[in-house]
Amino acid sequence: MTVSMAKTPSWARVHFWILPRHFALPAALCPVLLGTWWSGGPTAGLILALLAAACLMWSLHCWNSVVDWLSGVDKPGGSVEKPYTSGSQVLPQGWAPLWAVIANAATFFSLAVGFTVWLTLLAHSWWPFFGFGMGFVFGAFYSPIWKYWCMPEACGLLGFGVGGTALGMSVSGQVPLKEAFLLGVAISLPFAVSWGVDQAYDAASDVQRGVRNIGGLLHVTGFPTWAYTGIGALFTYAYVVFLVAIGVLGPWAGLTFLAVPAWIVCLAWLHASQNTAHPRQTKALDLGVRWGLIAILIHMVALVVATAV
Repeated sequence: MTVSMAKTPSWARVHFWILPRHFALPAALCPVLLGTWWSGGPTAGLILALLAAACLMWSLHCWNSVVDWLSGVDKPGGSVEKPYTSGSQVLPQGWAPLWAVIANAATFFSLAVGFTVWLTLLAHSWWPFFGFGMGFVFGAFYSPIWKYWCMPEACGLLGFGVGGTALGMSVSGQVPLKEAFLLGVAISLPFAVSWGVDQAYDAASDVQRGVRNIGGLLHVTGFPTWAYTGIGALFTYAYVVFLVAIGVLGPWAGLTFLAVPAWIVCLAWLHASQNTAHPRQTKALDLGVRWGLIAILIHMVALVVATAV
């Protein structure tokens, strides 16, 4: 959701809506649901696992804002305001002091740890900390490390994909590691791929500031964003078919093809963004990213539903 730059948002809106970036909740919660259903269905610990994943995601988004500000990535001329989040604008615009954003990150993180400990006691197993640890390691080091190593997508793919799936499986007291990795990649692969489209907004400034991500790489090489996204979508569905063939996913996983129309519209707008001049180019990129997010959501929900039935 776009936040007006002319009017300072309320304290509550800054700390409980803008900084946490709730639009990314499907990326954190769907893997948890997938892992739980694959392991036999929901138990009393499912709510705790969902709360732990949500609080960890909120904490990491606040942490990302802090690191990007201190490193200079979000200083004037850096990250732009995007149509679905203004998290990167909180500190540059002076909507909140640095200490308050750090306190926000610490509070959400403390809640995430608390819910994980509770789940550990309820499940009589240490496995919940495996899923939590995957999400934390890849998420917490996203800003200071991954985005400078050309691997920011690892955060979504391994942190929330594999980590979230493992956290969902852990409500049963165990985590089959092979399946956790296979399913975690399946549900978060389109999210990780499309991160490159999201980064296209900041590609020019990111390259100048030393950030190394897919969006910046596409910008430097001139490789079409729409082509990269399309290849990623095709690979995603090839991987889902592979998991059905080896028996990890059931035939109902074909429901994920419901996302194909949204992917087609996404690619059409992204292609249009490279064949028009500014500001129409910005609008086409905006619409392409929005449809890409819709496609990702459909894919994730369909995969969870397919596993549940």
